Amino acid sequence: MVYCGAEPEPDSLLIGNPVIIAEVLSPTTAHTDTSAKLIGYFKLPSVAHYLIIDPDARTVTHHTRNSTPNILSGGPLRLDPPGLDLTVEGLLGPV
Repeated sequence: MVYCGAEPEPDSLLIGNPVIIAEVLSPTTAHTDTSAKLIGYFKLPSVAHYLIIDPDARTVTHHTRNSTPNILSGGPLRLDPPGLDLTVEGLLGPV
C-alpha cells in the first residue's frame, strides 16, 4: 500500500485514504482479490491504482479508476498519482 499523508501511528491497522494498493495472489485468495476486493477498494475515493501480483503467472494486473486493466509481464510501470516509476520485474522479484 502507498499512502500520501502524515505518518500513521506505528501500531495503526487502518489507513483510511491509500493511493496504491497491491495484492499478491495465492490460490486461496485469488477469487476474492480479483472480485470483491477490487470493487471494495475502488469505493475509496483516494485509491488510484490496484495492483494484483501473480507470482505463478509472473504478471502484474494494473487496475485504475478510469481505464481497462492492463496485464503486464515486464517493463516500466508508471503510477501517477503519486508519481512513482517502477518496473514489473521489480514487483515480481527474481525467478
